[in-house]
Amino acid sequence: MKTITYNPETHALVPREPTRAMCDAALAFDDNKPLNDWGKIVPNTYEETYSAMLAAAPQPEPVDVDPASDLTLTAVECIKKLKAENESLKRDAERLDFILRKQLIVIQDCDDKYFTYNAQSGKRGPEMDSEAEAIDAAMAQGDKP
Repeated sequence: MKTITYNPETHALVPREPTRAMCDAALAFDDNKPLNDWGKIVPNTYEETYSAMLAAAPQPEPVDVDPASDLTLTAVECIKKLKAENESLKRDAERLDFILRKQLIVIQDCDDKYFTYNAQSGKRGPEMDSEAEAIDAAMAQGDKP
């Protein structure tokens, strides 16, 4: 389910397909309107017919929304999430820069452990549980022996 916001003064929330009541309202309204020379409803009444259909449309039922759900994030919560994601991306960029400057290779061994290998010095970093941890360990050491 999605939560939407709209201006009820200019928009209406209606079913994708008209309901029987909406169709009946349109027919009842059109039955009382004049026809042109070709037997068609006078064009300026289409808006009125549409208004009659909208008036007959079922109204959406109110939904209780859990304020803790992601659907109801406040602007402050969104900003906090974006800042955290931004910090994570900055940290990843720092790791990439370090790898490129130091010419490090991150290797995953057969025990699903990760370590760095310096292509210039031949040094191997400590085994870690993730690529990020292996790079962070190398950065903490400054890639020194």
